[in-house]
Amino acid sequence: MSYCYHPDSVRYINKRMRSITNLILIITAGLLGFIVGCYITISAQFQTLQQEVEEVLQTSSEVLQETRELQQELMYPAEQTDALEDEIVIEESLVFNDPVYDQPATLPDLGWDWDYVLGVVAQECWGEPYDGQMAVAQCILDTAQLRNMTPEEVVKLPGRYASPLDYDKAKSAVEDACIAVFILGERITPEPIEYFYSTAGGKYSHWHETDLTHVMTIGNHKFFKTKEAL
Repeated sequence: MSYCYHPDSVRYINKRMRSITNLILIITAGLLGFIVGCYITISAQFQTLQQEVEEVLQTSSEVLQETRELQQELMYPAEQTDALEDEIVIEESLVFNDPVYDQPATLPDLGWDWDYVLGVVAQECWGEPYDGQMAVAQCILDTAQLRNMTPEEVVKLPGRYASPLDYDKAKSAVEDACIAVFILGERITPEPIEYFYSTAGGKYSHWHETDLTHVMTIGNHKFFKTKEAL
């Protein structure tokens, strides 16, 4: 059995297909427009929200600054602050205009060569911690006091200390520790330490470890006292 379509039926079908296609295009275009509109709306709202957040942060910063200024004013009234500044200026003027302060600092007369001993300490412990530098200086001073010698005579004992380091940067680095010990009388330990050796590079001294009493270790140096000093 064969079928035959009337030309009017074919035209009708084509017309319906075009209508359906146009309807699909219209719906698709509408959806795309809706999506684009939503995106634009959301973007605008996000930008507005971001601006509002920035304004809030700026306002918070200004309020915090004003609060600090108010707190400062409550703690130190303007008149009191001005008076205090005037007093400071006057005191500084009185102090720093004194001819005594224009003179360079000088060491007291020690009776021995400060620069020589300073160079020895620099040679022995430049680069070590401040406490270690003080301990080396104390070792020299303790030995000098126990043997009734000067620190210069101690560091010149044969085989006891290294030769002085003639390097200003190194001597400046240990000078504060030497002033604390030799001039101000400060100590790093109440024990009478007389000997030390460096453990740098894994060095070990059998004589120090067996014939002396270990007191402390600072950095790369171990410090000892004689067994008679117990």
